[in-house]
Amino acid sequence: MAVSPEDSEDLGAEVARHYVEAETSLLGRIASFVGLNLDSDSWTSQRRNGAGAVRRAIGSLIGGLFNKGRKAAANAAKEAAKRGVAAADDELGKAAENLGPADGTAAKAGTKAMVDDLKVVEKTMAKQALTSYQRIVTEVTQAVVNGTGTRKTAASRALARFANAGITGFVDKAGRNWEIATYVEMAIRTHAANTMVEAHLGRLESAGVKLVIVSDAPYECELCKPWEGKILEVGGPKGKHSVKVKQGNKEITVKVDGSLEEARSKGLFHPNCRHNITGYLPGVSRAAEKPDTKGVTYKDTQEQRSLERAARKWDRRRAVALDDEERKAAEAKFNEYRARIRAHTKRTGLPRKSNRERHDATR
Repeated sequence: MAVSPEDSEDLGAEVARHYVEAETSLLGRIASFVGLNLDSDSWTSQRRNGAGAVRRAIGSLIGGLFNKGRKAAANAAKEAAKRGVAAADDELGKAAENLGPADGTAAKAGTKAMVDDLKVVEKTMAKQALTSYQRIVTEVTQAVVNGTGTRKTAASRALARFANAGITGFVDKAGRNWEIATYVEMAIRTHAANTMVEAHLGRLESAGVKLVIVSDAPYECELCKPWEGKILEVGGPKGKHSVKVKQGNKEITVKVDGSLEEARSKGLFHPNCRHNITGYLPGVSRAAEKPDTKGVTYKDTQEQRSLERAARKWDRRRAVALDDEERKAAEAKFNEYRARIRAHTKRTGLPRKSNRERHDATR
């Protein structure tokens, strides 16, 4: 049984759910504070004097959700390691019967990596929520002073911009800026995938297996495509080389295409990667089979992701609407993008993941 980053998608989704809930709650709470007594001449002073109450409300609202998120992360790491070990045992067959229980190293390392990431997310989330509230109050006040709009119209514009962007400020190694929930899911899924792979490799190595073969995945990107079907050595040198492997009572030479670490550094197992690896046993393992994608391309999958992001944006807009008219308009756009997704998945045959279309669901 192979292991792939794709196998950890559900683990990332479960952790992200708690942070999606926190963001959704924050959007609604900030909108309610901004919309309070909008017709009052003392609105600006009320809002600025109430900043402390907003800060306390934000802390109270998201604190418990953060604790749930960290617990979910620890469970995700344990489950990822469990899956990695199970995959290795399946590949090893009878040889696994002589191995003791896994030492839990991969799960511990995975938990630490996840929680470290989440701490940064939580700090940024709380800070940005308060900063956004203060900016919205200033913007609305300035609009009224300048005579460019009523408090209601200015507040609606400011909240709409806030909802369009969501809680952001999370930059990956490529310099891309992510929505908070999308970032959390990606980060946890990546850590879970690494945990699964490390547990899998550790189990294989404990049985003396140091070679793996990469699958031929559908909808592959240019980063990982060069490694499809390649035999790699765990912990070996870069580049093509030969490895001597015991087979029964004799030793044979296997030509490999590089090291697993080299392949991973060049893009294999990137977030959303669909490839997997299995232990390579000379004379037993078979070459990776080419999947039938029925004409669907990687570009098609990315178009679906783009449509899903647009649907989520309009779902956020519903959360900050100050009246029924705004809410109905946002809902109409939300439904429009969901219809486009239905048409896209029907045309391509790609599976539709409706949970990725809603802001109050995981990405």
